[in-house]
Amino acid sequence: MKIILIGHPGSQYIVPASRYLINKYMPGFDLHFLNWTGPKEGWSSYLSDYLKELNDELVILALDDYLLSKPYSLWAYREGIDTLKDDKNIACVKLCRTTLEEHLEYPVTTQFMFWKREFLIDLLSKTKDPWHFEITGSQLFRESGMKSVCTRIPAVNYDAHSCLSARWSGINWGDVKQEDIDYIKNNNLIL
Repeated sequence: MKIILIGHPGSQYIVPASRYLINKYMPGFDLHFLNWTGPKEGWSSYLSDYLKELNDELVILALDDYLLSKPYSLWAYREGIDTLKDDKNIACVKLCRTTLEEHLEYPVTTQFMFWKREFLIDLLSKTKDPWHFEITGSQLFRESGMKSVCTRIPAVNYDAHSCLSARWSGINWGDVKQEDIDYIKNNNLIL
């Protein structure tokens, strides 16, 4: 399964740490780190064009700055895949921790989600940037009649916030274990 993680020039220094944590806690996945360098309004178009080049029916999409904190749940992961494959009216499955209120308000997020690739391409064609994708994309999603669901337990575990934000300085390590933080720092995985 391809995991597509998209960032921007300001997030690239966290990519080696993100790659390390994903390889540790989700081994065996085909990781694709993208770096959008253009104007923010072209983000969705860039991602859509990238997805059009793939042949996969399903993909996992997220921003590149969610730092995993423990092994993924294979059971929840399989539940997500089965749900997508078994119900033609479901377009995506959230793999992250969420509340029902958050899920209903934002059925579309830039957090770890399974997507039917063709539906995701269509949704991206109607949005501009990550925030527009989440806000307007959620509204368009609700109007589409398709469904977004969550796994019963999170398949992928990380703090509910991205590690990089204008709301704080530096890296918010969230739930990342101290042993992982030490490894990342001692091995210069923060550029």
